[in-house]
Amino acid sequence: MAALRSFRRRFLPFIPPGGPLRVWRRRWAHRLGLVRMKPAGVLDAHEELTFDSLLAVLVEAYRRPSQPFRFLQIGAYDGVMCDHLNEVVRDGSCQGVFVEPQATAFARLKQTYENVPGLTFMNVAIDKVSGQRAFYTTRNQDSLLASFDKSMLLKHNIAETEIISTSVPCMTVADVIAEANLDSVDLLQIDAEGHDWQIIKSIDFTKFRPSILRFEFHHLSRTDRAVGLEHLSRFGYRFLVEKMDIIALQPLNLAQRRAA
Repeated sequence: MAALRSFRRRFLPFIPPGGPLRVWRRRWAHRLGLVRMKPAGVLDAHEELTFDSLLAVLVEAYRRPSQPFRFLQIGAYDGVMCDHLNEVVRDGSCQGVFVEPQATAFARLKQTYENVPGLTFMNVAIDKVSGQRAFYTTRNQDSLLASFDKSMLLKHNIAETEIISTSVPCMTVADVIAEANLDSVDLLQIDAEGHDWQIIKSIDFTKFRPSILRFEFHHLSRTDRAVGLEHLSRFGYRFLVEKMDIIALQPLNLAQRRAA
């Protein structure tokens, strides 16, 4: 061991020693998405004791007594694939709106929650103005990568011959809230394949301010990320960063006072 330390000091001086080395390893393991430990065995045997996502923990923290937790999910797809909201909604204690523009995914979405009360489903896309707009998806099936931006599919190696354009009806966030008769929501979740910032900046946060706003930053440019976070920070939001999403939070005490 002493010889190894001597070798590292002489030939690998850029690697920190001892405790700093462990911190360095953990930091890079985190950046690479690696986990350096396995869950305790008891949790492997009792999945009901664990939360599947940070979102579920936050929903429990922001719930208000004697009121349903209210949400708006934009880009809900089928309610199953890559969807952390599913476990929150399925117990029937929420009231909310699912928005999904792809017809076949929308049909499966309704099946996913067919026995859950308090839900509204809208087969539309969200844009800064209402109307019709070209929307790109795959030829023979719906896609998690469907987007207003054709390049979103191309950069994921979908052949151009397999991409089709279809016209979809669009509504604004304000229109959806009004039609669903929700004056506010506790959670706004957006997964719009690169269109997330465009949706966020179309919202009037002086009138509509969710306690939790979760959106995908993975497909946003650095400029849009920076401008978006600065914009949200001006309305009191603070942030948690996940692998592909950012969760913007109103401080819990402020959110509770506003809801009171």
